[in-house]
Amino acid sequence: MLRRLTSGFLLIVGGVGIAVGAFFHWATIAGHDVTAFSFGGGNLDAIVSFVIAGVLCLLGLVMASRLAFPITRLFALLASICALAWAGLVALLISGFASSVASVGVSTVPGAFHIAFLITAGAAVVAFFGGLAAAMMPGPIVSPREKSPTGSRSAAPVQAQPPRAASPAPR
Repeated sequence: MLRRLTSGFLLIVGGVGIAVGAFFHWATIAGHDVTAFSFGGGNLDAIVSFVIAGVLCLLGLVMASRLAFPITRLFALLASICALAWAGLVALLISGFASSVASVGVSTVPGAFHIAFLITAGAAVVAFFGGLAAAMMPGPIVSPREKSPTGSRSAAPVQAQPPRAASPAPR
């Protein structure tokens, strides 16, 4: 139960961190502040960040409740891997864009990551650990009493014993 709650908590914290990190400046490239809403000429990065954050929070809530089926644990792991890949892709895009601006001959500092991107990347790592904890969770342990439809401890029906033969009276 503790592992289930821990994985759910880590997924929720990771999702909230990614959503919060999308609102602030990710980097400064050639004197321009880059956010999730302005990177790449549109707000597609913000939409992807919010979708990943929403999916992580939803899976975290499901993991923390008693509805965590094995397929839910697999989805939690896959969503956390997607969050980690998204943070890595954004880092590569920002660094690639900064190096292409620097090669043009802009005399300013090519690029510097801000704390918001580090929050987003750190939240993706936290969500990844939550997904790993969810994937490594053991299956439900069902006691034999819960398996039996009659409520007896054994699943096999109890057979009646033949009556004992009367013993001879002592002399």
